[in-house]
Amino acid sequence: MIRYSTIESHEGQFMVEEEMPVYGTGNQAVDLSMTLALETIRFCERLEKDGKFVVSNQFLKCGTSVGANISEAQEAESRADFIHKMKIASKEIREVLYWATVCQHAEGYPVPEKIIEIATHLNRLLNKIIITSKSTNKRK
Repeated sequence: MIRYSTIESHEGQFMVEEEMPVYGTGNQAVDLSMTLALETIRFCERLEKDGKFVVSNQFLKCGTSVGANISEAQEAESRADFIHKMKIASKEIREVLYWATVCQHAEGYPVPEKIIEIATHLNRLLNKIIITSKSTNKRK
């Protein structure tokens, strides 16, 4: 999928073509969670090839549920419901980071560096979204 962005410079505006993933929604949290899920699936397939089924199963569940919760939050019934769903997604990210740390320190396990990077970034983003949503909620 191709996306066009408008760039402004001292010479005026011009359009730039950007390659977007097929799942590119324009919502950074949704897109990052999809990237996390896809990387988690790839990593877990690697774990399963190595016979590491228990860790793979746990990792797969939390790594894919992050996006499911963020997706649900997009259709939240209220601001409180949105915050609650985003908090659940944040907890799932912490579990992803836990299993990534287990793999990092367990002998004979691959290190999921890309997953750690994505999850850390996504966790920071969700925390900002939650804080902003809470403060906006208090002002009303």
